[in-house]
Amino acid sequence: MMSGGISHAAFGGVGLGYLLGVNPLLAAIPFSLAATFLALALGRKARVHEDAALSILWAGGMSLGILFVALGGRGFGHDLLGYLFGSLFAVSTFELTLILAIAACVLAVVALFHKDFMVICFDEDYGRALGLPVDRLNLLLMCMAALTVIGLIRVVGVLLAIALLVIPAMVALKLGGSLRQVMASSILLAVSFIIYGAWFSYMFDLPSGAAVLPASALLFALAGVEKALRRP
Repeated sequence: MMSGGISHAAFGGVGLGYLLGVNPLLAAIPFSLAATFLALALGRKARVHEDAALSILWAGGMSLGILFVALGGRGFGHDLLGYLFGSLFAVSTFELTLILAIAACVLAVVALFHKDFMVICFDEDYGRALGLPVDRLNLLLMCMAALTVIGLIRVVGVLLAIALLVIPAMVALKLGGSLRQVMASSILLAVSFIIYGAWFSYMFDLPSGAAVLPASALLFALAGVEKALRRP
């Protein structure tokens, strides 16, 4: 729900970029971070359930994106559809640099706060008992999720980013191992899916997002079957 809400909210930033005439990814970064702040504020201050707050962002971000595009008078051209469904081969040098910078930032923060994130994800009350700044760590974690979504938009698109965040992790969980092993496996699986999707997209002239995700979903199903067969 977190990744889905943020990814769809990010489309509001993409639309705003089109309206203002700036790179949509650059506009999506502050827009997504602001949406993250809003989701946490609704959950903590207004006592709205987090699932409900993220659902509001989900619908609101997409709606704002469509309105911004309409106000810009440019319509849904091929380049904008690339942000919705992914267009790996249309990534510019600037966008590639931005994506690499986002990846480096996210990996550095996760490495620095790995133990703290693990505690608050499994038991926030225990984290508070340890004296951890749980609210700030939750905000930092969601901001990292928002930046990750921005990095995925050009690969699989706003509509499919949630799947590339979730499916590799679920496959890695089914394969088993420690949390560190699961994290490493999910990264390797995600990269493998993207490489395969790039090849399949190039060979058959398909959107990269549509090429990446069917293979990942199939592997998830096979991992589930294999685990079921191993049970006594």
